Amino acid sequence: MIYLKKISLLLAFTMILFCFTGCQSQENTSLKRERQKPKAASVAFSSAIEETEDGVNVVYLGVGVDKDGKITYLSINLNEFKGDDTNVMSVKEQGESYGLCYEGYKGDWRDQMEAFEDYAIGKSMTIDQLLETELDENGVPVEDSDLFAACEIDLHLAMEALESAKDKMHKMDTYSPVISQYVYRTEDGFELSIMLNTKDQYEKIKYVEIEQYDIIGHEAIRKNEEEIEKLEDGILGLTNYEVCHLETYDAGDGIHNSLPMENSFLGDISINIGFLKEMYRKI
Repeated sequence: MIYLKKISLLLAFTMILFCFTGCQSQENTSLKRERQKPKAASVAFSSAIEETEDGVNVVYLGVGVDKDGKITYLSINLNEFKGDDTNVMSVKEQGESYGLCYEGYKGDWRDQMEAFEDYAIGKSMTIDQLLETELDENGVPVEDSDLFAACEIDLHLAMEALESAKDKMHKMDTYSPVISQYVYRTEDGFELSIMLNTKDQYEKIKYVEIEQYDIIGHEAIRKNEEEIEKLEDGILGLTNYEVCHLETYDAGDGIHNSLPMENSFLGDISINIGFLKEMYRKI
């Protein structure tokens, strides 16, 4: 009897462990992909914005290529703004809860976009070659293509962002490129911050590009460009951990609640940097 009880307890523990690790694996799929460490000789960050019936869609991507122009890194994400119905998580973060996986056998939006990314990297494509991907009138890969077997989502905004990225590649050897985002609700709508971060061989930030927008109704308005440029320069050479633990203070005016400390190396920056710390916590 004691032996049977031990067996039962062991089986129960095994099932709990299986369920826990299974859920962990499913939830962290995109995060694990982003934490892979590809190397790139040139990188770029770009976004594309589209007004919709409900509000605004913002697609953004990071792309890296080797010295021969072959894509070694590609990550594309989407935030949809729909007024009161907005989900502040990106579509990749939403995973299966986005609901697309229930409409067909090709998986959720994240799965299908990652299939597109893997298609580009696996075939050692250049950006120009990827831009030649044939899409139908809805922005979906044509049915007789290899890509259609795994991807049936609208790619037209992704292609628009990729076209823009092609013209602003930064030549530098970098490691571990990763994109991140953070959405904050405001009185008038939302504040969207998006970025590409790369590191050197010592895990220090080597290149970072950040964009920030006010999302109000059907508009996405770029903002804080000069301050963000100073912020990008200021955090070069730091680790992700150091950015997450930057000291800030609340000015007490109800607006500036995460300003860099005045006597710090970021003391001349006059915008809240809470968004930056949140983006780095995700990566």
